[in-house]
Amino acid sequence: MKLRILVAGFVACALATAAVAQPAPGADTYPNRPIRLIVPSGPGSATDLAARIFAEEAGRRLGSPVVADNRTGAGGRIGPETAARAPADGYTLIWANSIGFGVLSTTAGNLPYDPVRDFDPIAPIAWFQITLVCNPRLVPAQNLQELIAYMKARPGAVRVSSAGVGSGNHFALELFNWKAGVETLHVPYRNPIQGIQDVVAGNLECTMDSQVVSQIEAGQLRAFAVTGSQRDPRLPQVPTMAEAGLAGYDLTWFQAIAAPAGTPRAAIDRLQAVAREIAESPAFRNRMATAGLTVLPGTSEDLARMIRFEIDRYRSIATQANLRFE
Repeated sequence: MKLRILVAGFVACALATAAVAQPAPGADTYPNRPIRLIVPSGPGSATDLAARIFAEEAGRRLGSPVVADNRTGAGGRIGPETAARAPADGYTLIWANSIGFGVLSTTAGNLPYDPVRDFDPIAPIAWFQITLVCNPRLVPAQNLQELIAYMKARPGAVRVSSAGVGSGNHFALELFNWKAGVETLHVPYRNPIQGIQDVVAGNLECTMDSQVVSQIEAGQLRAFAVTGSQRDPRLPQVPTMAEAGLAGYDLTWFQAIAAPAGTPRAAIDRLQAVAREIAESPAFRNRMATAGLTVLPGTSEDLARMIRFEIDRYRSIATQANLRFE
């Protein structure tokens, strides 16, 4: 309890300090106080783990703390919305990802920010995929084709958790439903970790997430397939969706850093240089791999192209599959 109080006090003090008005950063002075990194996902998620690993590494290199600030809700919309409204002074960043900067452009009506107009891209950091898993006590299927047959025999009965309506794993589920020709019952959670826990407990049948390796190894969950085009090194025995018979299924998500539009170029350049240093670190790559992510180095221009590509990609998938998110 004392440790929690101390940590909470440090975060509160750091963010309060960051809110004090300061001159615009220059190449010789930036940063001179803590940097707030808004994380649009709950503690324990792949997004949160990656952001905190990066924040620790960046703070050490910058000489100023980088403080992760979880802002969850609305399927990942709250974090980018909060960042878009923050001062463009280099002391508020957003842990950008394919959800807030791609998926939600398709799935969320009246998005209160524009992923292209309202942010200055800094650098891509990594990418990850997720795994379709079910509770073996509730679902007897041994492989993906048996799971699909099981679902077809029970339309709308198999419950699958996600991080919220229109979230990345909700999109992955709806794409799975379309390609497999099944109907499942979507159960949204504010924090996907709670959804995983409920599947393990037997309150739901299935989920799609990246933070399920320990439960798979313990036999609490059975893995059927990963969503990307290559296997997860942590789960080499688990096939991709395509390998398991679901042709054309390929979804991965990027993780990156961006800032509110108008952030001083000196800050952007400094952060981009630090991101490049971090990406070249074997220790960082190993830590990210342990969390299920693959490092993806690049420039601000690379990230800008990536964001536009993701927006177009998800809109195309949603149109082809006639996906609706309500």
